[in-house]
Amino acid sequence: MEKRKFNPKYRTAPITLFFLLAAFESILSGILLATIPSDSKNGLWFGFTLERWLMLSFFVLLTFFFLGTYLVLRKKQRFFNRFIRFSENHLKWLLWIFVILFWIMFFLFFMPAYRFSHFQAYYQRLRPFFLFGFLSGLTGLITLVFQFPAKFPPFLKIFKFSKPINKPFLVFFGCFIILFLFIRLSGWGITPGKEAWYANAVPLESLQVVLILAFYILLLFMINKYNNIIRFFSNRVVLFFLLWGIAALIWGLAPMERHFFAPGPYPPNNEFYPYSDAVFNDLSAQSALDGYGFNFHSLVFKPVVTFIIFICHVITGNQMNESIMLQSAMYAILPAILFLFASALAGIPCGILASVFMMLQEWNALNTTHILTIHSRLQMSEFTSQIILAALCFFVFQWFQKGKYRYRYAAAAGGMAAFGIYTRYNMLGVVFAIVFLAVIFFWKSKRQIFRSLIVFVIALVISASPWLYRSYQITGLFLPEITGSFRAVVIDQRLKPLLEESGDVKDQEQKQAIISETQPQPTLVPQEETSKPEISTVSEEKETERGKTLSLQIHPLIDTLGNHFFHNLSAIFFIPPIQIQFDNLEHLYTNKDSVWADGWNGSHTWQQVVFIFLNFLLLSYGFSFLWKRFSFSGISFTLLVLSYAASLGLARTSGGRYLVPMNWSMILLYAISLNAVIQTCIDKLSQTKNSIPLQKKIPPSADPWNRHEFFPIIKVIFIFFLFFFSMVQVEKWIPESLTPLSSNQIIDTFQKETDITADWENVRNQITEKKMFALQGKALYPRFYYFKTGEHGTDKAFQYKDYSRLIFKLIGKNQILDLVMPINTIPDVFPQNSDVLALVCKESHYIDVLALTGKTSDGKMFTYIRNPLRELSCPVSEPVCTGIENCY
Repeated sequence: MEKRKFNPKYRTAPITLFFLLAAFESILSGILLATIPSDSKNGLWFGFTLERWLMLSFFVLLTFFFLGTYLVLRKKQRFFNRFIRFSENHLKWLLWIFVILFWIMFFLFFMPAYRFSHFQAYYQRLRPFFLFGFLSGLTGLITLVFQFPAKFPPFLKIFKFSKPINKPFLVFFGCFIILFLFIRLSGWGITPGKEAWYANAVPLESLQVVLILAFYILLLFMINKYNNIIRFFSNRVVLFFLLWGIAALIWGLAPMERHFFAPGPYPPNNEFYPYSDAVFNDLSAQSALDGYGFNFHSLVFKPVVTFIIFICHVITGNQMNESIMLQSAMYAILPAILFLFASALAGIPCGILASVFMMLQEWNALNTTHILTIHSRLQMSEFTSQIILAALCFFVFQWFQKGKYRYRYAAAAGGMAAFGIYTRYNMLGVVFAIVFLAVIFFWKSKRQIFRSLIVFVIALVISASPWLYRSYQITGLFLPEITGSFRAVVIDQRLKPLLEESGDVKDQEQKQAIISETQPQPTLVPQEETSKPEISTVSEEKETERGKTLSLQIHPLIDTLGNHFFHNLSAIFFIPPIQIQFDNLEHLYTNKDSVWADGWNGSHTWQQVVFIFLNFLLLSYGFSFLWKRFSFSGISFTLLVLSYAASLGLARTSGGRYLVPMNWSMILLYAISLNAVIQTCIDKLSQTKNSIPLQKKIPPSADPWNRHEFFPIIKVIFIFFLFFFSMVQVEKWIPESLTPLSSNQIIDTFQKETDITADWENVRNQITEKKMFALQGKALYPRFYYFKTGEHGTDKAFQYKDYSRLIFKLIGKNQILDLVMPINTIPDVFPQNSDVLALVCKESHYIDVLALTGKTSDGKMFTYIRNPLRELSCPVSEPVCTGIENCY
């Protein structure tokens, strides 16, 4: 009998190869199942339990079934033809089965076991089945497309490239590769510095990205199919406010987590009061609320942040939790700004995608506790700077578009630059970069260079002029906040030690805490005196030891600045996912190979390297899209962000909280890149182009400078001018909230309105001899700390103590003081911003409180006495406690 030969026609048929691949996938899944640790006590053969053998037999049977089907299809033409007809007749059902199988098994397979809580053991044993379903679903989809090409002509076009990869793509991808190799070989950017070196940026979770992309692709198909939806998504104004509201709602739903800059909540009020750097911004606003002017009519180093905090306090009645929630809702404008920017670059759907990614990244920041970052509920300048920098780059992009409104956008950019400079002084580097880029961009038209820059500079100066004048009145200097901070912080504290080190000067005293902010020094001043408070500087930052030396060393100054610059640059690349497993934030930060771990040395796993290079490819495609569509202006925002990263490097600060002003740029580019890839595929599938509403590229126009442009430019400048002007006027309008009392009047109040028993004549004598002091003011941030609790940082008043105590700040005329009062029980009533009188003793770092009395907003009195306290006199020693309530 003649032996039947294999028919080569069916050997390479996609549907035949499917069964061969499915057999291999079954074998792979069986191997994965066999490698799972088993209970050796109940093992039958080779240490496997009966249940494990039954599951393994399933994959063995599947392997024989698929191999047998493969051989039959190759040998029997009749069976092959029948199978093809059956598949073609039920193609729709088969397609849906494979799609559902692929997506469900994809999510289940890449879901980590810990997400299944008490069912982790079951999940581990079912995971090989999920792997098989995922691979077979994917193989089945590809098989149907290639087996029936006439049914899926558009899908095949996805795998065909009409022309080779363009030069812009290769240039940008080459830049990414060079950057990666330079960082790896030189150590710049991954070698921890001596100070102000923090973790990589807060990431987007893989699961978040996959889910949003699935909904996004569905949205694109709906927009392309239904014209009514296109009309709705064409209204940018409606979408702007809609996305702002959605972001405010989503961020408001996030629980407030304890943070270094907002520890707590603590009794008696259970509010998240500011701490460390955040205190300086809030105290400047609080002093204005009490009628003493912003920062007691002295220099305010971040007036934009201070005024926003002031507005939130006024609206909420100075209720801290409500105030920070209102601030977060206001800051939710950032996703809406990103929507405008992305929609101008790549269309309205892309704008929505960028906006949603920004919402999720901030959601992750609000839920982050393992790394030091800044989010919208903290009274810090970094998040405000992120909003300002995003808006500034958007205005610059529109300015460089050469449209008929270019001078209005130049004016808006100038006003926003004024906001930026008075939010974080690093923004000054961005201003210089804008001037430089404008000269390059308008080089062929000298008139446009001159006119554009004149409008930009005038808008900047006029917008900030009220605050410039205020600072000049106080100090007699021009830009004293910027020049003083640059000299004291950047030069003296950060650059000068490096220059001395390069000259072999070994001065260990140069190693000290970094100065980052300024605050009024807590100086004890009698209420009758009106001398100005002294100024000192503190910071929450501590020095960190250098983990290893740099591989490339040129000069200590160049090495340090370059190291911080490349750390800022590389750290934002960890916002896009660098793994496929759907880990939550906690595991992303704490995994063994986490790039957010303390002391991370810059190493990567091979899986992370693969994802990093895939991200490079994706971002390069996005850059090439922007370059082809807008040329230089399309990538202008990245150049401005680079200048901001350089300014951070000059200040020797990088990572973590310092990255926040730049986070939006990576999210914007990531959204544009994903949109470009998806849109390319959809265009090929639908065989139509530009079916999704895009903002039309603004054609170059003649120089629009004419008399009709003058008044719109003035209106734009006036809007920004009004902000600083209002701030200057507000501190003049608010009267002082307290009627000053003399020391004797304060003692009389204690004697008559409280039940404190004391030798009041002795108290008066001690006050006369300045051994004791009588204080009056508003009590801010009352916190009760239990035995052996406190805060980390340099503030002596808040350090861990061996006794329970009440701590608050007292703000009065020309003074801000830290008051510490040992007390065993939580105060029943102690409202924020309540009127307080206190009898205190002076201590080197804070004020010891003997007794205090105050009034709530409705006029009710409360009185507390130091415990333990032998007599009402000074000096007083710290309590010695053997337990929470056993102190003497």
